[in-house]
Amino acid sequence: MKRLPVLLACAAFAGGSMFALAAREAAFSSEGYRERLACSSVVHVVQAGETLWNIARAYHPGEDPRPVVDYIRFVNRLEGPEGPVIRPGQPVRIPMEF
Repeated sequence: MKRLPVLLACAAFAGGSMFALAAREAAFSSEGYRERLACSSVVHVVQAGETLWNIARAYHPGEDPRPVVDYIRFVNRLEGPEGPVIRPGQPVRIPMEF
């Protein structure tokens, strides 16, 4: 009987977490959100040998590069089955705020 309250609390937490993640995903993928991010960004032209990681660190040196890379991928729609691909000469928007 002592396990039931613990199991109920865990189920409630998991359900709330799933709801929060679904709401975040819906907001993150909305077109309006993408447009707001694009408005507070600069355009960077990819140079030979650059990666999204290098670019993220150059523009946000004090930040963890992982979320910056995620935002660069999101704003520029760099999603694909093999991951993001950038090429020299390609313009990419770099969010200045996130």
